[in-house]
Order: sequence, then structure tokens, then C-alpha cells
Amino acid sequence: MKKNLKTKILAILLTTVMILSTVPMNVFAEESVESFTLMSETQAEVSVTIKMNAISKTFTLVNAQGEEVSLDDMQTSGTNYTLNLKPGNYTLTGYATDGTTVNGTIEFVVTEEESQTFTFQTVTAYATNSGWSYGTDYTLDITVSTTSGGVRNITLGDSITAGRKTFLIGYGESYRADFVPESGRISEGYTTTSYSGTVTFNTTLGKAVQTIAGAQITVPSAEYQLEVGTLTNYFVYNKVEPMEEGVQNPSGSVTYNYQLVNGTSYYYRVTKAGDDAVTYTNWMTAVQGTEITVKPEDMGIGDISKNKSTVVHDFSQNAYDVADIYLNINPQNYLKLSGTGDTFQIVNLRNWLPIEGISNAKAMEPDFHYSVYNLDAEGKITVGNGSVVEVSDNGKITATGIGTAVVLVTYDALIN
Repeated sequence: MKKNLKTKILAILLTTVMILSTVPMNVFAEESVESFTLMSETQAEVSVTIKMNAISKTFTLVNAQGEEVSLDDMQTSGTNYTLNLKPGNYTLTGYATDGTTVNGTIEFVVTEEESQTFTFQTVTAYATNSGWSYGTDYTLDITVSTTSGGVRNITLGDSITAGRKTFLIGYGESYRADFVPESGRISEGYTTTSYSGTVTFNTTLGKAVQTIAGAQITVPSAEYQLEVGTLTNYFVYNKVEPMEEGVQNPSGSVTYNYQLVNGTSYYYRVTKAGDDAVTYTNWMTAVQGTEITVKPEDMGIGDISKNKSTVVHDFSQNAYDVADIYLNINPQNYLKLSGTGDTFQIVNLRNWLPIEGISNAKAMEPDFHYSVYNLDAEGKITVGNGSVVEVSDNGKITATGIGTAVVLVTYDALIN
């Protein structure tokens, strides 16, 4: 596999804590004010269209108070339904084509917009292991993520096909399904096996619960930090912890032992403090007995042309190596925080993503860094976390006062 040295670049985010006009990436914080919304009996209803699907054709609704919502005046066209609802939280229960089997429940929020549409799909999930049955050999733990990254509350339901479970999910939303073996199967070497995906149509998730694969990864010394995990939804990294602390070898290298899921793709990344080592990332498919050794030369140590500050301008490492930073703010990179203690989690993505090859989406993100320049309400400038905002090592901004701050986002070079 060809390894490419990704370039280093920066982006500026303006963080302001006060009310000001729009400027490039600001984070504003006003005086702290508590607020709430009172839903009155006279609040205007809005038009809501609910689109069901060929598996879960019908539904019932309850509001946040647990009261069933009347559907008597609802307009129906196939599996599309239009009704008037007051803004608030609702729980929808979907029913299979027999009209009685519950396919699961899902919560959604109706806002004050005059017209809104909610589209729900159904995922049917079951283990394909021969002779296995739900509740006896395995269970399911499902997490549904909204398109904005939040977690949607759902409950599992049943398929009209015996032995299969179902759950509802919004169009374009993502799921993580953990197939969890029961104790008897664990004693046979089976382990929790996770699958994920993004749903735009009804989906059948028939998957095998896998066995454990033991793996060893060795790094040059205790100065090197190792991270192992899986990638889901293009940029969500789920870290896997080693079975125990690293074992130091006579040569000074350190070996970490992992229990991984057989046949699953994992990333591993090695970092080292200081400027001489470039962060190294790679991929592996777990099988029993996997052994990997990362050497200093893999991280550019001893090569004077490579360090964490290296920028490759001529595309000699990768013809597609065009890079910028995407922040989850807005085109102006401007953010306003509502008051002291308010927070915002920066999600930064290298754009283009550093991928393993042009034909896949195994993307790794480099190491990001944050520098803060505060301008408080009295015009005093300070460098670093302090009078206006603080930014954690993982990019979480917290308002600490009134004023404006510039947050400088940079990343290091990466070997991928």
C-alpha cells in the first residue's frame, strides 16, 4: 500500500461572546439567560406530512404528555398522511402490513414551521448464525443518529417474519446495530458484533455474530501512543481499548493485545509527541493471530524531509492531495454562544478526506490543534484559554466571559 504524506493547513474560526455583527467564524456569548417554551392550548397547529413505507404502512401517535393524538381528520394518500399538529415532541408507533404487529416506535419533534414532512423507513434485523434465535442466543442494541448528529429515541419492534426484529429510522439517518451474544454463546468464543449504515430505503440487516480474533500491535517504545478502532458514518471513530496495558519487550518496544471481531476492518494510528514523528495510520482486517509492528521509519523518523510541519505543495505524494479544513459552523465560520458556560463542539474535517485509496471511503483524520486569541469586552487581548472562551484538546468551545475570540484550527502532517 502506498503511503502518502498529507499536507498541513489551517483555518480560522472567530469566536465571540457578545452580540456583534457577522465576522469570519465568531463565537458570541451574551449574558447568561434561562429560557423556556410554554406550549399553550391555543398555540397554532402546523401542517405535518408523515411518510410511512411498504413494511410499516400505518401508525399511531402520542404527544409528550402520553396522550393519544386523534387521527380522525388525517388525509391519506397511500402510505403518506397529512394532519395538523401543535409544535412539540411526539412518539410514533409503526404497524406492519397486518395492522397489529408493532414494528417499533420513534420520537420526532414538530417545530413552529407552517409545513413539515417526516419520512420513516423500516430496518429488519436478525442474526444469520445457523440455529440462533433472538432472546435465546443473542439480543440487539440499536442506536439511531439523526442527520445533525443527535441520537433519536427508538424502541425495537417485531417483523411479521418470525424470529426477526424491526426498528424505525428517519430518511437519511444512520444506525449502529450491536448484535450481542448471550452468555452461552460468549463461552463459545462469540463476541458483540457491530454493523452500521445510512438508510434511504427499507433495509434488511441479516448479519452474522462473529467470533473473537486476537491481535497484537507493537510500537517502537512507550513514547508512542497507539489507537485502534472502527470507522462508521464516514467520520465517526469508535475506539477499542486493549485487553491490558502494553507489555514492554527487551528491545524497548511495547506490544498491545486486543480482542477484535473476526473479519471486521479496523484502523490503527500511532502518534508521538515532538515534531520528529509524523502520525502514522493504516487499516487491517482482524483475523486470529494478527501481528503488526510499526517502526520509527514508518513515521518518517530519520527522514529530514518529513515531520509534523511538512507541507507538500507539488502533489508529488498524491495527485488528489488538495486540502482545506471544513468546520461545522457556516460559510462565514461565525458562531454565537448564548452565554457563559454555553458550549459548542467543533467538528473539523480535512477536505479532501485523507483516504486509503481513490475507490474507497476509509478516511482518517489528522491531529488537530486549537489556538485561542481572546478580545474581551474592555478591548484587552489575551492569548490562550481565558477571558472569553476556552477550547479543549478535542475542540469543545466553552464560553467563559463576554467578548470576541479567534480560534485558529491547524492540523499536522499525516502518513496514510
